[in-house]
Amino acid sequence: MDVESVPEVSEAVQPVYTWKQTAEHITAQFEAPSGLTAQQLHFSLTTTTIQLVHDSGKVLLEGSLFGLVDTDQSSFTVDNNKVQVVLRKSMPERWMEVVLNDARGREVFSDEELAAVAERFAGITSDKWVTQQDVNMTNPEQLEECDYLPEDTACWIRLDGESHRTTHKIDISGHQFLFSATLDPHELPAICLRHDVDGILLRPTESNNSAEPAATHVGTFSALGYVMASKRDKKFASCAPNMSFAALCDGDRNVYVYRNDAPIDSVLLNRKTAKVVKTIAKQYVLSLEKVGRIVGFAVSDVSVFVLKPDALLVATL
Repeated sequence: MDVESVPEVSEAVQPVYTWKQTAEHITAQFEAPSGLTAQQLHFSLTTTTIQLVHDSGKVLLEGSLFGLVDTDQSSFTVDNNKVQVVLRKSMPERWMEVVLNDARGREVFSDEELAAVAERFAGITSDKWVTQQDVNMTNPEQLEECDYLPEDTACWIRLDGESHRTTHKIDISGHQFLFSATLDPHELPAICLRHDVDGILLRPTESNNSAEPAATHVGTFSALGYVMASKRDKKFASCAPNMSFAALCDGDRNVYVYRNDAPIDSVLLNRKTAKVVKTIAKQYVLSLEKVGRIVGFAVSDVSVFVLKPDALLVATL
């Protein structure tokens, strides 16, 4: 009977270099033979790639970098039988490796990162070992509704189309998505989120700089979140490019138009400020004569377009 030999388990591969990072820098370090000089190394760096090669042809670092770097503030040195490469990050993001798909390096955490982690967990950790007897088992049946975390979570993430990396990330949990609308054909579509009872329009930024806001507030529809919450059969929603009104429709017949600044004929005073109110928010309902499935919906500054399987209906406001 043939017996297959079991391959021996190799020892853990020692890293060729170690590296650490801060919010601004990446520092990689190699052990160097005695007598090595900087003149024996050839160093080439762009914003996205690196090459560090010895005269003998031995490659220390070569390939695409994990992130963008500032070439003017990056360098390498040879001192005390060590080669040290210092890269200045273009953006304060965390790197997972120095060179993409290069497993020869091992990250060591800097004192700055260790202190930040310790501070973050200071309130929920202890230096005392917890035994099983110390654990207080909780009966799930004793938990009330307020004790549970919300199941619906949402996050606004912006990805750079060239590097495919995350430039912005915002937690928008608790702010219901209402609709998206193109306000300007040359800019990114705006997104309307519910904030309290209102609908706020946010236009995503086009900058890769993570220090800049992920979005800009461009408009508000007062009480629109409350209005849309009552429309259980809502199928489509949008707003006019000039933000003069918002509109939504159900699946077969009704179109609802909501105006922020509808004029009024009579004199109306604000009881708290005693100021004359010239406009109020109004809601209009358009009922289509022919009941049938609505398959498309669009809004311009003066019209609402409703698409049915056999007709395109236009309502001019």
